[in-house]
Order: sequence, then C-alpha cells, then structure tokens
Amino acid sequence: MTGFSNNSLTTLTHKLFVARQEAAANTTFSDVLATEGDFANKPSATVDVLDLIRLDPNAPTEEGPTFFAETNVNGLEFSFIGGDADGDAFTWKIYAWRNENGPAELAATGTGILGSQAVVKYPHNLDAAATGKFWADTLVVSNDYWQKEIEATAVGSNSVSKVWVDISGRRYWYIEIPSSIGAMAAYLGYW
Repeated sequence: MTGFSNNSLTTLTHKLFVARQEAAANTTFSDVLATEGDFANKPSATVDVLDLIRLDPNAPTEEGPTFFAETNVNGLEFSFIGGDADGDAFTWKIYAWRNENGPAELAATGTGILGSQAVVKYPHNLDAAATGKFWADTLVVSNDYWQKEIEATAVGSNSVSKVWVDISGRRYWYIEIPSSIGAMAAYLGYW
C-alpha cells in the first residue's frame, strides 16, 4: 500500500472509572493497618483494575466487556471531585495490593484543593447531574513511598489535576480521604 503511515498510538484512551464512591472523609482503613493490613482484610471499596464490570456499573454484563491487548493496565491516573465549594482542601492516601496475597502498600499521600471547574455530570453516570461538586485543580504528592516516581499534574489554573502511578505489578487499589470539607469521590483512568 503506498502512502501508508503507521503513526498509531500505542496506548488507547479509556473512560474514567469510579475509584472511590462519594463519601465523607474517614481513616477507617489507616486506623486498622496494624491488625488488618493484609490482602484478606482489604476494604470492600478496593478497586480491582482488571474487573471492568465492577469498575463500570453500566457495562453490559450479559456479554461481558471486550478485552483487547491494548487494555492491559500499565499505569493509573487518579482525579478527585467533591467538596462544597471551590477552594476546599482535602488530603488523600493511595494503597495497593498484589494479585493474591501480601500486605497493603502505602504508595503515596498528598493534599488537594478543589478548583472552580464544576462537575456537571458524574463521569460514571452521565444521567446524574452533580450539584455543588468541583474537580480538584491542585494535587500535591507529599510523600512518595513507591519504587517508581508518583507525579501530580496541574497546580491551580482550574484545570483537572491528576496523580499518575505506574502500577508496578499491583492489581488492587484503595483511595482514602482522611480529611475534607464535604463528601469526596475519586476516579481512575488507565493507560
């Protein structure tokens, strides 16, 4: 074929999935790490990044999702929404587990500030209007405990900030919001 150029992307984009249901701040998991930090006791809200049915409540379960080689998870991006007003501050923690056993691993901790970009509709349910919720436009990684650098994008300017993580072989992820003004939710995208 003449004139053919293989300038294709090697990573497909994917929609945002729920990583943490909207809820009030809590430290329920951090508070029990000393006795319940193993794989068997991971919180019920822990996300399995390979379970698209659970990640996407709107996925057609009768056929199941279609998997392509390009959907292998290499990294995650987390974004946060919530609060009562732009400018509200919050803190976050990200935990991970391997496939079937082992301890909870604290990947990173950080802070965030909500910007003035409103969440018009929830990314996982385009029929549900979001009232008084804002995207975080500032995310700062305070402590990075991961073997690869964890980065945060966008500081201010009312853009949507994200935390980027190379999953390094971990399959299960949990987001904890220790402090916030108003209820918070987190979303994940993968690449």
